[in-house]
Amino acid sequence: MTPQVDTTFPGSAELMTYGAVSIGVWLSPFLLWVVADLLLERRGQGLVRKK
Repeated sequence: MTPQVDTTFPGSAELMTYGAVSIGVWLSPFLLWVVADLLLERRGQGLVRKK
């Protein structure tokens, strides 16, 4: 995001930092949810195959 400081964040590196932090705050739980969903789905498929 650094090359976009002058255009997207009107020259403010602090504003860019706040933007990156807010993206991380929302992206982290989403990625954890996706990984958990994939693991649970994989575990469920393994149980079905054993029957």
